[in-house]
Amino acid sequence: MPEENSHNLWSVANNIVDQTTKLISSGNIIGAILLFIILTCMLFIWKYPNEELPGLVRIFYLALSNVNLFFYLLVAALGFSVVGNYLQYKKYHKEIERLTNLRSDLIHGLDRKDLKPLNKHLSSRFSFEE
Repeated sequence: MPEENSHNLWSVANNIVDQTTKLISSGNIIGAILLFIILTCMLFIWKYPNEELPGLVRIFYLALSNVNLFFYLLVAALGFSVVGNYLQYKKYHKEIERLTNLRSDLIHGLDRKDLKPLNKHLSSRFSFEE
């Protein structure tokens, strides 16, 4: 006897939330945004009155057939990409500078008498006794 499939609205919603979380946590934010847009369009079409649906489809068709829309979307995506790359560059540059200063302090700390030398070099032995 085959098992009954017990999928209902809540299991579908739970699956959508799980998959969206996996998209976001894997770094695929574009996929999550596209999923959100598709679900929003589906909800909008579902709630829209049936008599006015052909007019709505025509409006979408005219909007998507406009070449300027895609050009503006491309320019906006490029702008977001440039700003994001600049912010990432600043963040990484600041972290590299912090690590360079930390390395400099560790290497040259003996000259300033901030650090004391070890009596034994313990990195190649398993004994941590001095």
